[in-house]
This record gives sequence, structure tokens and C-alpha cells, in this order.
Amino acid sequence: HVNLEPHKKTILVIISGDGDFVAPLRLLRSRTERKEARLEVWVVSWKKQLARVLEEISDKVIYLDTLLKFIDPIGYELSKKKKRNK
Repeated sequence: HVNLEPHKKTILVIISGDGDFVAPLRLLRSRTERKEARLEVWVVSWKKQLARVLEEISDKVIYLDTLLKFIDPIGYELSKKKKRNK
């Protein structure tokens, strides 16, 4: 359930790259417009697993690939080395 109040901003964060979220998001956006509310959709996903259409309808995308540098710098460097050696 998303509480949409008129003239207030609501931020919805989806931690997935699945394109199945597109239809419900479009429905939610249409309800938002009718209530004169403001909805921001943020998507958090791995870059390769993010559906293009989900990326297009989101207001902000946060790539886990980028966050990995800060969460696990050693693991990030190791994963870069593995990719280069392939």
C-alpha cells in the first residue's frame, strides 16, 4: 500500500531490476496524477539485470555495481580482475 497525499512527495524505492514492476508503476503514477500527489520512483539494481523499460520510467536509478566499490572495495577489485582475465 502506498499512501499518496495531495501536494506531497512520496518516494518509492524498488530494489529489483524486474520489468514486471512496470505495469503496477504506471497504474500508480496515473493514480498519483489524479490525486495531484508527487511520486518519485527510485530503482536499485545491478546494471546488467535492470530492465530497460523499468529504467526509463524511473526517476532515479542506483546501480549496485557502483555501490559495491563502497560496500566491499576488496571484492570489487577482485571482480574487476576476474573480468579482465576472461
